[in-house]
Amino acid sequence: MRTEIALMVALLSITAGLQVGCGGECGCADIIGIDINTPDEGVDTIPTDDGADTGRDSVEPLDQGLDNGFCDILHDHIPTDQVPVDSVNEVTSDIGPAHECDTEYDCDGCDICTELQGVRKCLATPEAGMKECYDLVPCEEGNSCHYDNVFRPECGGYCAANAEYRLAEWGVNVVTPEGGATMSAAPKQYYGAVAAKPVIYIYSEQQFTLDVGVRYDEGIAYETWPEIPLSANVVWENVQVGTTECTPTATPVPDPFGMIEPPSLEIYELPEWVIPEANCLTHGETISKLLFYTGPFVGYQPPVAASLSIDQGAGMATLSITNGLDAAIPKVMVIYRDTLSNCMDPSYCPVHTARIAWGITGQVNAGETMNQDFTYAEYTVEATEQEPYPTVEGLLPEGWLEMPANLKAELQTAGLTEDEAGVFMNAWTQSMFGLLGQDADWYFPSYENGAFVIYIWPESRVEQKLPMAAIPAPTTKNRVIVEYQRIAHEFAQ
Repeated sequence: MRTEIALMVALLSITAGLQVGCGGECGCADIIGIDINTPDEGVDTIPTDDGADTGRDSVEPLDQGLDNGFCDILHDHIPTDQVPVDSVNEVTSDIGPAHECDTEYDCDGCDICTELQGVRKCLATPEAGMKECYDLVPCEEGNSCHYDNVFRPECGGYCAANAEYRLAEWGVNVVTPEGGATMSAAPKQYYGAVAAKPVIYIYSEQQFTLDVGVRYDEGIAYETWPEIPLSANVVWENVQVGTTECTPTATPVPDPFGMIEPPSLEIYELPEWVIPEANCLTHGETISKLLFYTGPFVGYQPPVAASLSIDQGAGMATLSITNGLDAAIPKVMVIYRDTLSNCMDPSYCPVHTARIAWGITGQVNAGETMNQDFTYAEYTVEATEQEPYPTVEGLLPEGWLEMPANLKAELQTAGLTEDEAGVFMNAWTQSMFGLLGQDADWYFPSYENGAFVIYIWPESRVEQKLPMAAIPAPTTKNRVIVEYQRIAHEFAQ
């Protein structure tokens, strides 16, 4: 590591025309053994935006960059006898791959981007000058480097104290039979939204600065809170984690009396997902008890293939399921529902007939195909003069009614607290396990009849589809994503 740091500083020093001071008392030139105020001949200069070779114009903001603080880092990390200057590679401005920097790419405003042992690193930016830390220069013990881009340590950043805290996240990935998917913190409700990513809570007894982001492997965010630029990288920088007592900034609300139908925004539902014990998070001028973003996956292919065969005469439904993940799924819930209803008024249609199947599998190992039988049942009630709009609610079996509690228990086993799992279930119970009539779309537009499997993503799946970066790193992290996948079903002849 010391050799790599020396190479980077040497490269900065010998680039033609830099003429950058180091802070006279610092003695950086003594450390690297080169007069940094005298350009060497034969060294490639740094291209400017218009392509002309010049050293001075492209690095002017660095005049104040090599301050004594950075020179102290050099003194601490680079022995004067370990400076193989001859092995320094040339400066380049070609656009590099995702793990590298470039003067006009990825590392925003990167002014000095050097190729070092085959990988480009950003040494300085016009706004900040020389970086205090980056992946080759660690911070002191007890501190972390807050990179300019949380997903690119090579962009460099500043050091700040670590903190002890818990990060919790929950949400649902809604999958259609065609393979599409929408990440949802809550089901679409009246004035609600469909495609959304989970919510994030922070719990800590300390106050500190947090950078946190989640990256879609395929997809893009189109709604956030607090609001940030929308992209595949959803990053909140310089979040001030405070106490649990605060007055959150009011989130947008729809105007139900407006002439134009309000847009479907999940942000309207955010107050319902607040956990009082979570810390207050200040980002810019916004104060919130949680972080939230929404956006669909593109070309999503569900890793679990499943179908349901129903034999009405035998009172049985057979699930065939194949786990295409690289990890086991401890349990898979399966439900089937088909309802008929009569409306007593435009706002309520009681269900008088329900055909249902339900059950929970055992563990489905990676790559395993499993077939398992579950109960299928039909319930119906006839209208009478005394009760023209009857409901089957009082006839439903205990096994069906226990399905929400079983999912809540699985959420807690996966790491959510009782309060977090409770907020989740308040948002999702009706859409996942309800039996609703023909007016359901007024209140639960996400509700559908049909067959579904429900399971919690293994940790490896979460990190593959939605990798997260948090600085400083959490002491404990619980990310619980539930797959809610509609599957094909058929009736046996």
